[in-house]
Amino acid sequence: MADSSNNYTQFHRDIAVGFMAGDLLQDGYFGKDIELCGIVCTYNAQRIFLYGTDAVTVNKVAYDYMVKGAKIEHILNHTFHLKMDETEDKLGQNLADLLQENLNLKFDQIIEIEKKDELGYWAGFSYEEDGKRQEFINGYFPRVFEEYLQRAKGKVTPIVFQKKENLFVKPQEMRSLIEEKLQNTAI
Repeated sequence: MADSSNNYTQFHRDIAVGFMAGDLLQDGYFGKDIELCGIVCTYNAQRIFLYGTDAVTVNKVAYDYMVKGAKIEHILNHTFHLKMDETEDKLGQNLADLLQENLNLKFDQIIEIEKKDELGYWAGFSYEEDGKRQEFINGYFPRVFEEYLQRAKGKVTPIVFQKKENLFVKPQEMRSLIEEKLQNTAI
């Protein structure tokens, strides 16, 4: 007959090991995953690689380049796993090297984009489909930018933005503010 106190001890041991592993993971003992967003664009006859750890800010900077006349060529996200003794300082170059190897791309400039806004913003645009005005609004700018690039060959408005004033603004309020701005924007 099995000793039930032994099962109880093993159960607590397993819980304690799980807690320790979680603490080690949180402290970076097993390394950490860093996700980079990278966007390749051509601007003033130069191929530029924009990258950073904040996809929202990287996409916003790429959109700003596009408004100035840049052509967006590629958008990608890649996760790097860093071991405990590795640093993040070469990740942008590593991602650029991956693109150069796999897509045979050469870059005139490689620009790291720093995160700019903690609260973020909502964005949206209007487009014409089957003769009717439609809107695309979202709180995650990379999704808006992706949709905009797909629809930009047709009739579209510029993307409009609404900064979040605090963390407690309801999505419906943000959507309403964007809709109001879009009503005053011609396609």
